[in-house]
Amino acid sequence: LHIEKNSVEQVLSLQNLVCVVRGLIAQSNCKLSNAKLYVRPSCDASKVLLEYYIPKLKKLINVNSIELTDSILQSQSSQSDLGIVFIEFESANDVNIDRNKVLSEIERLTNFIKSNEEKLNNDNFIKNAPHSVVEGARKLLSDNIQKRNEWYAILKNIDENSES
Repeated sequence: LHIEKNSVEQVLSLQNLVCVVRGLIAQSNCKLSNAKLYVRPSCDASKVLLEYYIPKLKKLINVNSIELTDSILQSQSSQSDLGIVFIEFESANDVNIDRNKVLSEIERLTNFIKSNEEKLNNDNFIKNAPHSVVEGARKLLSDNIQKRNEWYAILKNIDENSES
């Protein structure tokens, strides 16, 4: 039995997206039938994967519409492996963006980044760990920096919209 690592990673990323959406729905206490689902892909590869699997994702999540967007929307959101997931509800009263949750996610990622940087700055780790482990740590660091930057963009959007 031969299983491609890339295929496994894609399936895990798609599972993560479904879990993130279900978590957002649970937090909102709203019916998904009253919502529009958007995903801002984190990279071109995520966009291609999402475009291909949208029909299956709609069935798994039980939603009529999933749209890809390049924008950061003023709506309830969460980070998935494939990008930021936004849910817009028809009634503005259904959702209240929780700035503290965004700040908490930024703090969590910042702590993880700091820990990962310390590991990568440790000469013993670099010398003794297998090359694949070191490269994996570097990729993880890069991915989490990108995720944190996306959360900062969401925070900026929240702050700008609350000022107007």
